[in-house]
Parts: sequence; C-alpha cells; structure tokens
Amino acid sequence: MKKDFSSSDYIWQEAASAADRVGCIVYDVDGPCEDEGVLRIFIEAKEGVEGVTHDHCVFVSRFLIDHPKVDTFIPDEVTLEVSTPGINRRLRLPEHFVMAVGQRIDITYLEENCSEQATQDGFASDKVGTSGKGSVEKVYPKSSGVKLKKYKSRAHLDEVRKNKDGVVDEIVVTIIPKGIPKGTPKGLNVPKDVKKIIKLSSVSECRVDFVFLS
Repeated sequence: MKKDFSSSDYIWQEAASAADRVGCIVYDVDGPCEDEGVLRIFIEAKEGVEGVTHDHCVFVSRFLIDHPKVDTFIPDEVTLEVSTPGINRRLRLPEHFVMAVGQRIDITYLEENCSEQATQDGFASDKVGTSGKGSVEKVYPKSSGVKLKKYKSRAHLDEVRKNKDGVVDEIVVTIIPKGIPKGTPKGLNVPKDVKKIIKLSSVSECRVDFVFLS
C-alpha cells in the first residue's frame, strides 16, 4: 500500500520528539509516496541554540532507527536522511512563508491565462489597487472556464496574509523584473516592479533564493 511519508503525523511527532532533545525543531519532512526511496527529515536549531551540528542529525536519525516501532512507519526499503533544510530551503508549509518574509524567493505558480487582460509584463490577473512601485494584482489558483498557465518568477516576499480562520492562505510578493534587452533606449520599456497577491494553493514550487554578497 502506498503511503505519503511527508504527511505522516506519526513520523512528524517522533522526529519532533527526537529533535527537541537536542534543541532543534523539525522544519519539514520530504518522503516518497510509496514504500521505497529516501525519507528526508530537515531540522533547525531552536531560537537561542547556536546551530544544527552533525551530532544533532545523527541523534535524530538513530532515535528513529532504534525506535521500537520503526518497522511500522519506516519500511526497510526506505532510506532515512536527516539534515538542515539548507540556505535555498523549500517553502511548502504556511509557517515556512512566515519565516521567509523579507527574503528573496524563486516561485512557480499557476495563474489565469487571458491575453485580453494581460498586463505589461505578460501576466493576467485582477488588479486590486496600486503601490509605490507598480500595480498590485491578485492571482487566483482556479477560475471556471479559464485556462491556467504556469509562471516562474524571482520575487521579494513582502508579507503573508491570513484568512478569517487565522490561517495563512495568501502571500504578497514583488516580482523582480527580468533584465532589459540590449539596445533598448534609455528610459524606454524599462520593466517595473509588480506586486502580486498569490494564493498559497496556486504555488507549485517555492524556494529561498539565497545570494552570496561579495
């Protein structure tokens, strides 16, 4: 029987219990959707703890491997890996986006593809206002009878927004314009920053875009 290890509450609970003993938290779980492959558990240091060490990862790994019920939640064909999420970490859960506010991201999302409503940068969405740097547009994941198109952009994550139930379901980003083509006269056709409100349900992939400053 196939099993989605990434959404297993039991694995999250046991991994969190192990991580807590060494001053860490579970950032994410990335696993196969069947009984073979690699189960990756990503941990971070708690506030006030200097950082995640190799020993921390080894402790969490051994804790799970030596668990008396390990066979019930990690089959023999699944390889367990424990590490930090890295500087270009994936943003998948609402709390990931909360922690990444103010950072630059690479985001792939779905948006209505309607040429008659296309904006200057080729996106189609509903304008809901203006900002200091450009238009503010709202992106919806679904619309009856309208074809959706996948877009990939580099952006600044400005803020997260919650619904009436207090759950983060939207993000506000500033799309970073692509480079100006060679030969473009100065002051003409210069791309403008565009703010967008994007539903989390429309995001298919998002990672922190970490850049080393020289």
